[in-house]
Amino acid sequence: KAIAYADSSYGACRNGHGAETDMGYIYLRYGPPNTVVKRHNETDYYPYEIWHYHRAGPFTNKRFLFFSPHMVAECFTILHSDMLGEVQNSDWLHQLRNRENRLRVTDSQLNRLNPRRDTFSGEEPEDLFFNPR
Repeated sequence: KAIAYADSSYGACRNGHGAETDMGYIYLRYGPPNTVVKRHNETDYYPYEIWHYHRAGPFTNKRFLFFSPHMVAECFTILHSDMLGEVQNSDWLHQLRNRENRLRVTDSQLNRLNPRRDTFSGEEPEDLFFNPR
């Protein structure tokens, strides 16, 4: 049943094999997240999602950040997690923001004042990661 859910929910970019995606793997390993932050239409960041688990195995308060570097909304890969044994990337914020450089988007006044703030949602990915809503 969980594999069928993963396949139907996360399988759009893998011909229906959602269990083989990063999101499907995390879902099957830790179950459904307690909260999900979805930011698919940001101007300065690649589309991303942050999954927060109150309990994941023997651990508490763990997060997973997925992003879509190819701008295909259904195809998210894991970029960073604070879970022991999973992908940990100290440069995740820079890589998430790399969209600005590739698309040559000019900085808004808001970004010049606060380079970590996203101009579309007004929220910072770093704050959303450490303080899930």
